Amino acid sequence: ATTSGYLTEDNTKFFWDDTNNRLGVGTSGPGYALTIHDDTASSYVGSFFNDGNDDNRYGIMIQAGAYNANAGRWIDFMDGDGNQLGYIEMNTGNLTLTTLSDERLKENIIDTSIGLSSLMDIKVRDFAYIRNPSQTVHGFIAQELYTTYPDAVVAPQNPDEYWRISYTNLIPLIVKSVQDLNIKVDGVASLDLENQNSVASLVKTFLSDIDNSLEVVFFGEVHTKKLCFSEDGEDVCVTKDELKQLKQLLNASAGGSSSSNGNGGSDVVVETPPASDTPDEGSTEGSSPDAGGSEEVVPPESEVAPLPTPEVPPVVEVETPQTQTEEVVS
Repeated sequence: ATTSGYLTEDNTKFFWDDTNNRLGVGTSGPGYALTIHDDTASSYVGSFFNDGNDDNRYGIMIQAGAYNANAGRWIDFMDGDGNQLGYIEMNTGNLTLTTLSDERLKENIIDTSIGLSSLMDIKVRDFAYIRNPSQTVHGFIAQELYTTYPDAVVAPQNPDEYWRISYTNLIPLIVKSVQDLNIKVDGVASLDLENQNSVASLVKTFLSDIDNSLEVVFFGEVHTKKLCFSEDGEDVCVTKDELKQLKQLLNASAGGSSSSNGNGGSDVVVETPPASDTPDEGSTEGSSPDAGGSEEVVPPESEVAPLPTPEVPPVVEVETPQTQTEEVVS
């Protein structure tokens, strides 16, 4: 172009291919309807600017593909050597940004070491952009995310440029974290005592530590093989047989007899006669004729049955001048 702005013929900068109806800018061999070549450092090959400072000022419109398409490709991305990187395309009816992930392009494939612990270190923030301080946004701070998961952060080499985040690069970490969480939930939900992470093992380990004792617990019924009391580092435990022996000793020392209650145990029954003028226990003499002429039978002294199966003495009737009653003794 001249200084006046008119175009002049320069096939090396601006070329029209009349045969194929193609326009080349910066090239004399355009391969497409519009082909632009440039070699300028730290700049862009093209720019679109629609001024107006309003949401109704749009950028670029691309129309391509089949009508009502479920698949199609709109933008193709390549590196400086022309190697394919990805697309903006239609996939199963959705417009997506896709990245090449073919196995044929990869090597040294192993299971990842990242997971739930890495995800838990990421700080999620609420903030507002300076350009729009009234709107709260949920997200990340690029510099903070870089310290915990740098794969999702673009740190600029030019200090005047801003740090950037690739949210799609967080997807592998999120997927692996969910897998880790599922393993933990499955393990905890298990009642397998051989699994140290199962809920059964965790509860058993917790309750087996005296420092984790519960102050007050209410149960309708408790079944245990051994009952233990612990205080000041000293444990006292009682088994079922020892508890039965203790109960029998208490019954015998109380002067009562054991009668089955139908539940495998025994109830203590002790009946005491009212006060009377009968002779002291152990006397062999009967009562005076004036007192009614009845002879008093003195019950034998209580005997402690031998352990572990004491014998129950017979029931003896005791007659007194005032009344008659049965005294159940052991």
